[in-house]
Amino acid sequence: MNIWDVIFLLPFGIGLYLFIKTPISSRYQASSWMDTTAGFAFIFISTLYFYFAHVSGQLAPEGDRSPCGALSKQIECYNLSEETCMSAWISSYGDCEDRLAIIRKARPSFLTGNFLETCIGRNFDKSMHYNRKNETSASCQSYFQKIDQSQ
Repeated sequence: MNIWDVIFLLPFGIGLYLFIKTPISSRYQASSWMDTTAGFAFIFISTLYFYFAHVSGQLAPEGDRSPCGALSKQIECYNLSEETCMSAWISSYGDCEDRLAIIRKARPSFLTGNFLETCIGRNFDKSMHYNRKNETSASCQSYFQKIDQSQ
């Protein structure tokens, strides 16, 4: 637990206090809905922080989300070191950017993430096809099918 967790636990505590004790309405003779609404807002904001910033950040650290990180399909499905994988991934960009530029001219609103990942993955597989491993696992089989079908 670091300092930011403590800082964002404060709104949760304030929210609970406002929600249960209603100090604003009793002190200033205001409507009790003000305390409930303010309390709920504090609780909601701190809950969002903990879910998106704290919990999801700890589930998969930043390095693991890279194309050749510990949780990537390339490390799971190919017999490669991380350094070899990264150099092969970077060299696999090839003509993908050029093909993507042509598609963007024709369809400016085209969502490009899946296309780019599949294109680079296909080029990566062409150069690293003989280093495949775990071909029997379900996730690698679906990944290889996706790569093979896009050719």
